[in-house]
Amino acid sequence: MRSVLHLAARAQDQGPSPSPSTGLSPYRGIRGKADTRGLARHLRRNATGAERLLWASLRRRAVGARFRRQHVVGPYVLDFCAPSIGLAIEVDGEAHTALDAQGARRRRWDLARDVKLRRLRVVTLRFSNAEVLRHPDAVVASITLAIALRRGGAA
Repeated sequence: MRSVLHLAARAQDQGPSPSPSTGLSPYRGIRGKADTRGLARHLRRNATGAERLLWASLRRRAVGARFRRQHVVGPYVLDFCAPSIGLAIEVDGEAHTALDAQGARRRRWDLARDVKLRRLRVVTLRFSNAEVLRHPDAVVASITLAIALRRGGAA
């Protein structure tokens, strides 16, 4: 039996647009909001080390905004999201930066996803796993600045 993550990874290769005729989400093989929520639950339970480290800094409004982990927005599951200010944070693994064809497809998919989220007034900040693990204080400082800017205040 194929895992939910495997299906989601294959879906990213397919592209971000849901089919208007079938209503399939961009996660190939996963249909509807309930299944997207199931994927989010699975991702919360199986967070990467970088996601766990960043969550320790984001939880309980430690940076001045309330974040949710693996939050569903439309057909997308965002690593971290502060819905009240329209800020999403993605922690990308090596697959997103690979120099092969699959890495290029993921980057195109990420860009298209970010554009669609922007239309929903959600701005996405992206950090690599390596950035979060090597420079967690700098990542948190960037997020804190983005929160201040989203609120319209000076940093």
